[in-house]
Amino acid sequence: MAGKEYNFDYFDRMNQKEKEAKQKQPAASQSAGPPARERNRPPPASSARPPGRAAPTRPPDSPGRDEREMRQEMARRNRQAARQQQEQTAYRREEAPRRPGEEGQASRGQKPKGKPPSSKKKDKPRKEPAVKKKKRKPKPQLTPEQRAKRKRRKWILFYISLFLAVVAAGVTLSVTVLFKIDTIEVTGVSRYSMEEILETSGIQEGENLFMMDKGAAIERLEQELPYVGSVRISRHLPGRVVIQVDDVVIAGAVQNVAGYLIIGANGKALEQVSALPEGVPVLIGVDLSQTEIGQMVTYADPQQQEMIESLATIAHDNDLDQITQIDISDPYNLKLVYDDRITIKLGLPTDLDYKMQFVRSLIVARQEIGENEKGELDVSLARETNEAYFNPDYSISSSSTASASSSTSSASDPASSADSSGVSSGSASQTADPAA
Repeated sequence: MAGKEYNFDYFDRMNQKEKEAKQKQPAASQSAGPPARERNRPPPASSARPPGRAAPTRPPDSPGRDEREMRQEMARRNRQAARQQQEQTAYRREEAPRRPGEEGQASRGQKPKGKPPSSKKKDKPRKEPAVKKKKRKPKPQLTPEQRAKRKRRKWILFYISLFLAVVAAGVTLSVTVLFKIDTIEVTGVSRYSMEEILETSGIQEGENLFMMDKGAAIERLEQELPYVGSVRISRHLPGRVVIQVDDVVIAGAVQNVAGYLIIGANGKALEQVSALPEGVPVLIGVDLSQTEIGQMVTYADPQQQEMIESLATIAHDNDLDQITQIDISDPYNLKLVYDDRITIKLGLPTDLDYKMQFVRSLIVARQEIGENEKGELDVSLARETNEAYFNPDYSISSSSTASASSSTSSASDPASSADSSGVSSGSASQTADPAA
């Protein structure tokens, strides 16, 4: 076998020792034959010899050794040679220079990782792994139609960008240089002067037309000027602003300890005065829980607020501006007083618009009730019967009594109702067309 050699000198010495030992033994032992150990030993097997070598020759008088013992001896010697080789390799490894990071391992008694450096080859610097570059895919070839389509897209994007740039430039110029306010007009019907409205709005000449804050101006006018009911601010190129202000419709005045609190039809507390202004009706039967000037009033009964606002708006729309009293103490029998001489009974708070049109046609449009007449006008059933009942008051004067007359007319004969002006026993029923 490769790497193993047989030591024949050793075998010769051993045979010589055995021969000398046998010569020293007594003749009886020699005549008895070989010992029991050798008599019981099986015949030796044919031992393999290394190729290229001849079988060892032994002296003819030497008995030869057991092949098994020879193998064991050779194995032991091979192990010993391998151990010596390993110790020499470990010694050379300790003598060799260590790599970075292996000092700590050797100091703790650990074997350094990796293969030991060779004394013949020098350590080469470690190469970093090369980064693999991705191969770019070849661009697909475009057809003429695709090229034309891509070119159109580029032009479209160019024109859009140009348009946006022009718009941005225009906006910048309009904010900084152009469209400055040079004229401010105030229109509408209001008790406030033009100077008061302009000062309260905060809009000034020279301000940019589009940078003006319309919402803040409207809020300031409504809060600081209580009688303002509606405000509208409009812009007109190149630099004109129009402020339209209309006063709120006055619903009436509620009497309190300090005098009278004037309330608008929008539910806002307008003003606290000591004396009742002219043309403002007195509200009877109204119970308020919160009253602050410039703020919305709070009614104890929300139904009262609805009736007051509805009556005030309808009376204003029908030109009944001479109403001096509104009585809602009985919600099922509403009453109005016109010009301090005619009490109008409206009844239930239903069909108020139709009833007020009926009153307007009798008093204002057709003037079937004289300017000096007093009495009570009942329109509570005007919707159902298309009739109104007027009960005159004869306690005015003898002249007015003599000229007053009661006429009876029916819905079937409207001509007779328009011509009749006589007085009957004390009550009269009249019909009128609310659309007149």
